[in-house]
Amino acid sequence: MAEAEKTPAKDGGDDAAETPAPPKPSFAKKLVRFGIAGIISAGLACVCGLVIFPKPKPPPEKPAEPKGEQNTLDSFGPAQTVTMAALTTNLADQGATIATKITIVLEYRVPEKSTIPLQLVEKKGEEGGELAGKLIPRIRDALVTHVSGKMSADLKSAKGKELLKLEILQILSSIVFPDPTTGAFTGVYFKEFLVQ
Repeated sequence: MAEAEKTPAKDGGDDAAETPAPPKPSFAKKLVRFGIAGIISAGLACVCGLVIFPKPKPPPEKPAEPKGEQNTLDSFGPAQTVTMAALTTNLADQGATIATKITIVLEYRVPEKSTIPLQLVEKKGEEGGELAGKLIPRIRDALVTHVSGKMSADLKSAKGKELLKLEILQILSSIVFPDPTTGAFTGVYFKEFLVQ
């Protein structure tokens, strides 16, 4: 009876034999199980990474510029010069009448097989020519208006003269070449510059 007390009764009755404990899995089986679990985990991590951090979209491509219609200063012909008639005007100094006389030489470039929208009157013995044409009254009016608003002190310094050149370049470009593909002024030079 002592033995009967030691073994607990199973559901099936008192006769049931003891069940042996399941055998421990071998090292190789454990390694296979962990390997499979690792592969599944790595696969899930990759899928989550692709969902959370998608591949960036490439930047949109810039439209290609047509090669045949590209008009830059490099595609223009060689520089040409033209001399404007002397410009004489009073300056804006108060208390004194101060006049200026300026002769301007313009350097311009136009596309090959094109002409400046002004007529050039050739002068013998000098490089370039003189301006003549329909735009001359507009050009002279714009320049007289602009120069007559200057003070003599502004025009006597080198810095003032360089600034005036840039302003003249801008004024003339807007009148003669409103479309930059038709040509461009590349330089303004003073052939004569008197302030009295």
